[in-house]
Amino acid sequence: DARASARLALRYPAVLTLLDESKHTGWTVDLSYGGICVLTETRLRLTQYCAVRFDAMLDGAALPVLALGQVAYS
Repeated sequence: DARASARLALRYPAVLTLLDESKHTGWTVDLSYGGICVLTETRLRLTQYCAVRFDAMLDGAALPVLALGQVAYS
């Protein structure tokens, strides 16, 4: 499918935190300027707001990433 920005396949352990402060672990699948795909065992409600945290590796060093957004697919 056509996307506004290219996605880069990257697999990192991630934690999603919902507004009710519940935490859900998963793995990043891919990411781009426009979004992050995170695979979790929990089915999340569409349009639900969340924070996603993971450490991306850059030149051998862990770079902490925090992204805020909404669930677009579940």
